[in-house]
Amino acid sequence: MGDGSDEPKDVIKYYNKILEGYDCVFGSRFVKGSKATGYPKIKLILNRLGNILIQLLFLIEYNDVSNAFKAYRIEAIRAMQPLVSQYFNITVEMPLKAIISGFSYAVIPITWNGRGSEVSKYRIGELSRKYIFSILFVGAGEDTA
Repeated sequence: MGDGSDEPKDVIKYYNKILEGYDCVFGSRFVKGSKATGYPKIKLILNRLGNILIQLLFLIEYNDVSNAFKAYRIEAIRAMQPLVSQYFNITVEMPLKAIISGFSYAVIPITWNGRGSEVSKYRIGELSRKYIFSILFVGAGEDTA
């Protein structure tokens, strides 16, 4: 991320999983071995509730769908077209489309650090509506191939 919240060294983990043959690699801030520091409390609560909802709706085990740090093979990206999200909600649309389409994926623990003194452009109310749109769009069975 441009705000420096993700650990650049984690890119190597993503790359190695792609080399192992996975179509997609998704990072999680909430699995054994991960580290998330400086996460704003209200944002954390909303994140956890939203991800639980996604897990229940799509019957998946991946617990950090909204995390932006992901890797995809080009074939997976081509198969998930068209992408309709135009904001951070693309981080939800893409993995859900890949999972529904049957692409293989690995989940890896990552290191995430909250921003320091900078001001986030993240607006919870606005973004929540966009995330809900993406979840409903993918869940409605729109053609992902």
